[in-house]
Amino acid sequence: MQLCIRRISFLVGGAANLMSDHIRETIIDRAQKLGLTAYAIAKQCSGERTPDPDTVKRYLSRRVSLNSRYVAQICEVLGLELQPRAVSAPRVVPSAKRPH
Repeated sequence: MQLCIRRISFLVGGAANLMSDHIRETIIDRAQKLGLTAYAIAKQCSGERTPDPDTVKRYLSRRVSLNSRYVAQICEVLGLELQPRAVSAPRVVPSAKRPH
């Protein structure tokens, strides 16, 4: 039974990585289209705790992962919102709001 549990958690973790990669690529693409630098994105993030420019730069260059709070703040700046699908992975789509 332990082998099955490990196998399932590995598969779920792999799916989470694919979803995370998809979200990151969408964020990178949107930032490039808007011509926003990591510094500009970080400075426009709002909330009690926000990512610093170096953290955003490392995220955009695929060197680190970010927690969901920071990803949501970055999406807000870029005019993106996370929407769950029925059963499969969430998708990132442009929001109706205009970016700052």
